[in-house]
Amino acid sequence: MTMFSAKDYENKVLCGEFLVMTEAIPPGFFDFVFTDPPYNFGVSYECWDDSFPMSHYQELVRSWSERMMRLSLFGCLFLPEERVEYFRAVMGEHSLLIPVINPMLNRHRKYYILFWGAQAPQDDYVQPIKLSRLGEDHDEDHPTPTPFSLVRRILMQWTKPDDLVLDPFAGIGTTGLVAIDLGRRFCLIEVDCSYCRIARKRVKERMLYAQKID
Repeated sequence: MTMFSAKDYENKVLCGEFLVMTEAIPPGFFDFVFTDPPYNFGVSYECWDDSFPMSHYQELVRSWSERMMRLSLFGCLFLPEERVEYFRAVMGEHSLLIPVINPMLNRHRKYYILFWGAQAPQDDYVQPIKLSRLGEDHDEDHPTPTPFSLVRRILMQWTKPDDLVLDPFAGIGTTGLVAIDLGRRFCLIEVDCSYCRIARKRVKERMLYAQKID
């Protein structure tokens, strides 16, 4: 049985499959989850099949969702409209959708933030998340980068300083960069080793920069 040590998951970039890497972590260990999971749209990744049969993808969605909700009582996902129903079927009717409006995203597809947990915003509070073209990272190292300004908006509004944030599909580490900027701790998990190397490099550089300006 794998022994759990909290220090192994704080301010780390871990290379491996999410469900395997988090088996030993106790319930509620993380304060918040933010991630942009695989959509199964047939995108070309080096170490991930993004064209599973839909029945298999739905099984993965269930496993991922159940694990995320076990690891944190509060969190959210960045999803296209076509995948919301799969995750919401697991997360329940009390999960909440917020539209994301961003001119840098695919104009032919709607995107949402799907919250779960008691701390999620209430229906009468919700307004669309509107992002501008300004301040966006244009990451050529990843085929589907998450908008930096979106991650910053989410972590700034829904986490507190020193909270521990999990991103189980971390790509090239944008969530980690935002966490460093805002004084949050982070745990990034990514299955693709090449993306992990990029994420570790970006995180290391950001942490060194943060130390210089403190």
